[in-house]
Amino acid sequence: MLSFDGLIDTGAESELCFRPLNPKLETKMFVIWRKYQVFTPIAEILLDELKALLSRRRKSAFSSSFDSDINMKENY
Repeated sequence: MLSFDGLIDTGAESELCFRPLNPKLETKMFVIWRKYQVFTPIAEILLDELKALLSRRRKSAFSSSFDSDINMKENY
């Protein structure tokens, strides 16, 4: 199974373990939603948190790698 680090429980109680690929495998991530999409309250909170995180990262001096990895777009 392939997964991003930290998305699957690989703790002491789990039968799974995380082994990084060598050479490193990278991918861009996108969060896309429809314009005028109606979200559940928890989905709205998640989207607001993602927007705030991305905004803070763009303002920091070390944001270039993060901004190129995660993109958010409202789909028309």
